[in-house]
Amino acid sequence: MDSNSIRTRIKGLGWHLHEIPVRRNHPDIKERVIINWKIVAVKGEKSIEVGGSSIDEAMKNIGTSLGVIPNE
Repeated sequence: MDSNSIRTRIKGLGWHLHEIPVRRNHPDIKERVIINWKIVAVKGEKSIEVGGSSIDEAMKNIGTSLGVIPNE
């Protein structure tokens, strides 16, 4: 399952997603690359935070946590 279908299923359940890239801090701007991703799902007073080394991995982790995709 790709990231867009996971995102659509999660939003269909009423969750709001915040996709946050975590960058390496370096004086040279070209060296400030994304080292991992953090996704926070918020629904009312509840929130769930997961991470991953890529956006696809983080999206699969949040999908598994919210039960929109089965555990592997």
